[in-house]
Amino acid sequence: MKGFTIRREAISSIYALKAICAAGVVYLHCWHSNEYIFLFSKLAVPIFFAISGYFLFDGESYFNDQKLFRTILKTTKLILFTNLLYLIYNCIIWLFTGVFPIKIDSPIFFLTWLFIGGNIAPPLWYLNAYVETLIALYIIIRIAKIGQLLPLIFLICYLGALILGRYSYLFHLFIPKDWIYTNFLFLGIPFVTIGMFIKKYEFLLQRINHILVPISLIGFILEIHLYKHIASYGGYGYIAISSVPLIIAILTLCLRYKNCLRDSNILVIIGKKYSLQIYILHFLFLQICLSLNKQHVKLSSFLIFILCYTMPIIITYTYKQLKINIHK
Repeated sequence: MKGFTIRREAISSIYALKAICAAGVVYLHCWHSNEYIFLFSKLAVPIFFAISGYFLFDGESYFNDQKLFRTILKTTKLILFTNLLYLIYNCIIWLFTGVFPIKIDSPIFFLTWLFIGGNIAPPLWYLNAYVETLIALYIIIRIAKIGQLLPLIFLICYLGALILGRYSYLFHLFIPKDWIYTNFLFLGIPFVTIGMFIKKYEFLLQRINHILVPISLIGFILEIHLYKHIASYGGYGYIAISSVPLIIAILTLCLRYKNCLRDSNILVIIGKKYSLQIYILHFLFLQICLSLNKQHVKLSSFLIFILCYTMPIIITYTYKQLKINIHK
């Protein structure tokens, strides 16, 4: 044996959910045609965190240390590669326009890149937050040995996200940067913890899912109507009060019907093989489309959305096929 590999359970409905969430992330950046879809799309990133937490959970020990460290290393490599890719793109823009799209003018830039991420390409903050969340959970559970306080830590982080984000106007807070509430502390830890909770109480949650789904959905829709008032006061953020029960309901519903979709289903294929690439690369294609629009090549928002969702799939598929042909 050359090594020990932990295989995650293949759940077709979760793969399909990842494909839909990837579309939600692209929608947030490319196309705001419907307020309801826009606000539902804000659940995409918390759902990604929750899915990671579900697969991370490993019984009473919470997680497998080897799997955790391997994930941290793999994601760190991905952070370096994706940031380099976007830097190369920015250099190409600089060569053609004479203007470098980002300002690298102080040590603060590098500290922000290291601890927060997203200052080279906004979506990449998620990768930094994911690594920091895993490190934080290791410190909480293994080093400090206070895993039993995870529910309390979740509550503190979740309330922090609401106070600094969606409901900041109630406390007369002006939040100048969205990274203040979009980070590992206020998104990563709460929703990875939620995913672990779902795995631990999966059987119980499935039994009450038929009640949880309609109640959480109604609560979320009611809060959307409330958001129309909040938005005028500057309340933003990924999550709302009703986000947690709705995400629990959505994931539990998917787990209840784990293999309701065939492996050949297009959503299953996209979620399994391309959802991460869509998340990472869609913003690159968005920048290209916006540059074309400035050159009087008018692309509709819908077309930009389609291109940003499909081009990462095409590029990844082509790369994999070339790699296979080279190794033949």
